[in-house]
Amino acid sequence: MSTNSQWITAQEYTECLIEIGEKFLHYFHKRRNSLPLHIQIACGMLSLSDLKEMLLAKPHLANVRDDFGRTPMMVYWHSILYSLLLEHGANTNQCDNDGNTVLMYHRKNTEMVELLLSYGADINAKNNEGISLIAMAQREGLPIQPLLDAGAIWQPVTRDKKNEIFLNCLPNESIEVLSRIVSDNVISEETYHHARVWSGCHCQKKFEWLRQLENSFTYPKEKDFTEEEAKIFEKEFRLRKCDVESEGFKTLLNNMKECLWDLSALNKYLVRDPAVLSGVSNVEILEILLKAGADPNLGMEWEKNTDAGSILYSAVELRNAKAVRLLLAAGANPTSGTSYMECDDTNVACAIRNNDLDILKMLIEAKADLDFAIRCNRTPIITAIKENNLPALKMLIEAGANPNLADLYGRIPAESLDKVNNSPELIDYFMTVTAS
Repeated sequence: MSTNSQWITAQEYTECLIEIGEKFLHYFHKRRNSLPLHIQIACGMLSLSDLKEMLLAKPHLANVRDDFGRTPMMVYWHSILYSLLLEHGANTNQCDNDGNTVLMYHRKNTEMVELLLSYGADINAKNNEGISLIAMAQREGLPIQPLLDAGAIWQPVTRDKKNEIFLNCLPNESIEVLSRIVSDNVISEETYHHARVWSGCHCQKKFEWLRQLENSFTYPKEKDFTEEEAKIFEKEFRLRKCDVESEGFKTLLNNMKECLWDLSALNKYLVRDPAVLSGVSNVEILEILLKAGADPNLGMEWEKNTDAGSILYSAVELRNAKAVRLLLAAGANPTSGTSYMECDDTNVACAIRNNDLDILKMLIEAKADLDFAIRCNRTPIITAIKENNLPALKMLIEAGANPNLADLYGRIPAESLDKVNNSPELIDYFMTVTAS
């Protein structure tokens, strides 16, 4: 390498040497006795043209072995260099001193595995310990199904590793692979139960397959999740409770009922979070959670935290009469609302603005405070006047709302009357009521 042509200063040259040294230590720590070619490849000191020129001049270098029996194909670098080595005769079935093949060195790189197989690598070769590529994949949690598809011979899973390997394979492997593991050695009851919880949350096909194995286990009916299983369920539960449709949520609960065998045991997980109803929009899901004991007031006294919009307010705002009815029946505070971002709105005022007299009637029957306003100049009476909503105004007054309640500045509702915006009928009615 010429320093004159590539490096302007001695400092730059020194920095380059340090960088190469760091790469050398990274790739060859405890791997001394390596050949210069291996070091050059690993440290990125060879360009494609340099390597090609070298291989054309000396083809045997494609398979040259260091003191550990490693060929250049066993040195980790860029796949382009590997392709060049293969094109110039690199042996894909070469083994190091421990019998590990090139394919085994690259087992974590699916693209390289495919490339090596296309050049004739033996997928069923074993190292000196009798371990094959698929056995390595089983132990390390690497993809197994692609190896089987490529012709790998299944290696029975040992009894001491079966539970660990089964759970490692559960998320990403096919039912075929899982079936092979179970057929080698029956998994433990704890592993089976954990697998049912996971698949019941994430993969219905695997859950149904595991259900078919139920007779192979005699474990007692569970009454609780393990800590890890609870985390798996609760993470999926938080997602599905916010679904627009209810089918996925109901499927999840049905699966978990099978796992726990006890509805009351499941219910405690559904309502563990006092604010579990936050984000729930589907009425069926809402009803299920309320029946399980969910707090319709999110575990807090709304008047002390008015910035938090109540679940009931959301239902009123969306004109969801069924949800309003369910929440009120479960004990939701009818006087709640929200003051978030100075919105300053209540359930009653929202129903009036929406001209939703059915919901307004439900709120009145639930004993909502008809004189309450987050700010005292925005009472339901004033809202009805400003909205020119005579039917709502009549309902409020007939239910006991005070038509003469003054605001913070001493202004009474009558001062909100406007001959331009209010109908003569509303003005006449209100003046008659307040005069009596």
